[in-house]
Amino acid sequence: MKNKEVAENNSQLIQYMVSPEEAFAVCQKEQSILLSQQAAINEAIKTHLHSLTRFISYLEGSIHKAPEGFLRIHAKRNLTNYYFYHPKERGCGQYLPFQSNEKLIRALCQKSYDQKLLSAAKHALVSLQKVSSLTSAAEFRSIYDKETPARKLMITPYILSDEDFVRCWKAAHTTQHTFREQDKVYNTDQNERVRSKSEVIIANALNSMGIPYCYEPILSLGQTDYRPDFIVLNVRTRKEYYWEHLGMMDDKDYQDHSYRKIAVYEQNGIIPGVSLILSFESTSMPLYTPLIKQLIQQFCL
Repeated sequence: MKNKEVAENNSQLIQYMVSPEEAFAVCQKEQSILLSQQAAINEAIKTHLHSLTRFISYLEGSIHKAPEGFLRIHAKRNLTNYYFYHPKERGCGQYLPFQSNEKLIRALCQKSYDQKLLSAAKHALVSLQKVSSLTSAAEFRSIYDKETPARKLMITPYILSDEDFVRCWKAAHTTQHTFREQDKVYNTDQNERVRSKSEVIIANALNSMGIPYCYEPILSLGQTDYRPDFIVLNVRTRKEYYWEHLGMMDDKDYQDHSYRKIAVYEQNGIIPGVSLILSFESTSMPLYTPLIKQLIQQFCL
C-alpha cells in the first residue's frame, strides 16, 4: 500500500477516535438512560403481571360461579327476545321472558363478557411474559466481558461491568480539595478529610451501604464552578446525584446563600428530588442519621 493511501486510511480512523473522558461521558449518558428506562419497564411489567394474574384468577372464579349454558339475544326494532341454550341440549333454545328471568339473563350476559375478557387477559399475560424474558442489562454487559483481551483493547464498550463503570466514574470525578489553615477538618472512616461532622456521617453511611461517591466534585454551571458536598452513583441504574447538606439553616445569611445555590441548580436542570439530594440541619434540629440512610435507599440503591 502506498504511503499516501496509508495516511488517508489513518486519517479516516482518527476521526472515529475519542479521548477516554469523552468515551466515558458518552458511555455514562447512554448507560444511565438505558438502565433507568429498562429498570422502569421491568418494574412496570412486574407490577402489571401481578395485577393481570390476579385479574385472571378473579375472572375464572366469576365464570365458575356463573350458570351453565349461554344466551342468544334476538333484537328487532323495539322488541328484544332472549333464548337460553343448555350445553348438553340441542334445539333453538328456550325462550326466557325478561321480567321473570332478569337475574339469569344478566348472569349469562356477564358470563359471556367475562369469558371474552379472560381470553384477552390470558393473551396479554403470554405477551408480557415474553417481553419480561427479553435481553436484560446484565446480558448487555456480558457481551463485552466475553470478548477476548485483544479485542477489548480495540473496543470502547457502551455497557461496562459494574466494577469497571465505578472505577471509571470515580476517576472522572476525582478532585483536589483545598483546606485552609483555619478550616476545621474531620476524617471519615476511610480517612478522607471533610469539613463537618455531618459530612462525616453522610460519607460513612454511603461507604457502609456500598455507594460510590466523590467529595466536593467540581461542577461547572455557566461561567461559575460550584462544589456540591457530594456526587453519588446509583450503580444499578448508573444515574448520578448531587448531594447538598445544608447544615446551618438557623442562620439567615446561610439560608439566603443556600436558596440562591438551589435556584442555580434548578436553572441548570439539577432538580431537587430528581437529580439533587438535599438534607438539612439546624441547631435545634441536628442531623437525623436514619433519615440519611432513608435518602440513600431511596435514590442510590
